[in-house]
Amino acid sequence: MIILLLGILNVQGNIIKKPNDYAIILNQTQEIKHYDLEINEEAILFQYPNGSILKSTITSDNKTSLCQVTHDYIQITTNLSKQIIKQDQEMYTNLSDQILAAINKKTTIVFITEQNNYVEFDLISLDIKNTIGLNQYILEKQSYKSGIYSIETNLTFLFYAKVVLILDETDTVVTQNINQMESNKILSSLGQLYVATNKGLIVYEIDRNNKSIIYKKTIEEKQNIIDISLGGENGEILYLLQYDGIHIYQMTNDTQFNQHQNLSHIPIEYGISFDQNNDQSLNILVRPQKHVIFIDIEINLDKGTWFIESQHNIKINAKEVYINDRYAILKGVDTHNIIRHSLPNIFTRIFNNYPFMLSNTVLLGFHEVNIGEKEDTIHNWYKNQTKNMLFGVDTNQIVLYKWQSFDGQIICKTDDVQQIGQMFIYDVQATLSECNEKSEYKDDVVSKDLIVCEFQTKLYIKILEDHLSYQQNILVIICIALGGALVFSILIFVCYRKKTQSQLYIYQEQIKQYEKFQGEINSDSHGTRQGTRHPNEDNKFKIDVDDQ
Repeated sequence: MIILLLGILNVQGNIIKKPNDYAIILNQTQEIKHYDLEINEEAILFQYPNGSILKSTITSDNKTSLCQVTHDYIQITTNLSKQIIKQDQEMYTNLSDQILAAINKKTTIVFITEQNNYVEFDLISLDIKNTIGLNQYILEKQSYKSGIYSIETNLTFLFYAKVVLILDETDTVVTQNINQMESNKILSSLGQLYVATNKGLIVYEIDRNNKSIIYKKTIEEKQNIIDISLGGENGEILYLLQYDGIHIYQMTNDTQFNQHQNLSHIPIEYGISFDQNNDQSLNILVRPQKHVIFIDIEINLDKGTWFIESQHNIKINAKEVYINDRYAILKGVDTHNIIRHSLPNIFTRIFNNYPFMLSNTVLLGFHEVNIGEKEDTIHNWYKNQTKNMLFGVDTNQIVLYKWQSFDGQIICKTDDVQQIGQMFIYDVQATLSECNEKSEYKDDVVSKDLIVCEFQTKLYIKILEDHLSYQQNILVIICIALGGALVFSILIFVCYRKKTQSQLYIYQEQIKQYEKFQGEINSDSHGTRQGTRHPNEDNKFKIDVDDQ
């Protein structure tokens, strides 16, 4: 289906049908690496920072494979949710109130609720900063359509069906009537407002002094502008998504808009959302039938060229896409995806896709905290990390996510003790998206994404006994020796004690016999003396006459 969709070419801009004809391969040969691998050790032998391993092979004459390549990936580590719609707040006594839309103001984010309340949330301290009831500024009930914050003018614009509310930095609200329209998306740059509608792109000039907008012109009049994006150094490039593809305009010095002279049209049909980064990477969601297809495109405005890097069927019901220099967020209904973009499929078939959940999502976006002078008010949740974050807004709350990037690497491990003493030799080849040679490459190229690095090296791995196991074995031997010595000592003690007790028994018997012998002798002696009377025996109790 996609091949048929892309068969139509526009003469104003050239599609590169065979990107591999423009591919540049830089060789990066590493020195031979010798490594002593212990049993049960997980050794990281190489690591590839700031890039992706597009494909890899590890070959060896050995039948046993000790090493493998793990590709780069990301993982959402923590999240923090802050409730915006609360039942106990006086403002939100009506339980039917919910968040309808959100506007990112960099350091704060504004929520527009169903009851037409304006809630500003501080992204540094993670607290509600201000609330304003907007019904008092609108004479008749009107539904909210879209809004934008202009960094240059420091004004916030809220578009309703027939009026636009303009808020300044003091939260002073000015009401201005406008012609009724259905706005799909609003952006701002160079003192202009760009409103994508089903009848063209309406351009307004911002009058900062009078807090008003002035109609300038309509681009692609009567055409349904599905989505828009701004490019260029100062936002002077306009990308308009229509049914027949992406139309590209450039603002001139006299604030006129002309089709880009080098590349004015990228003919990809059935688009529902798109985003671009640095006028190079462009991601678009198309829905030719029931399923959504993610198309990753690389463009070169100076050369007027573009080509499709990759395309993938998306399993979720994706509705919007947002990108930065490396990743794209696909906003679905309940399930969303983070995708690594700018990986040409002529080099790899890997599709890095990281899902996460947030139901009833109103807005998703990349989040990077610019602390500036607010360091003393920053929330503890940001500690040690102010990058690699996302925010998501649902009907009641804002959720902040942190993710961690893991670089690709070569990991080797074995637990087979029979391999101790053996040598394993491996040839490693990998195609990398980044390397030092690429960053230093100065020649003119169609796209940096078509420059890849061929990594080659050889590994010599010798298997050693686990040092910890060796220490444990020594400890076991020592324990056995000590235990044996203890048992031997106990046996000696038992034998000695038994011998001593035997001798003691003999001695005791001898003593008894001796005492018995002595007793018999004494008995004989006493029998001889019984015939002799003491001369004074009869008078021993009498008183001498002389004593009287």
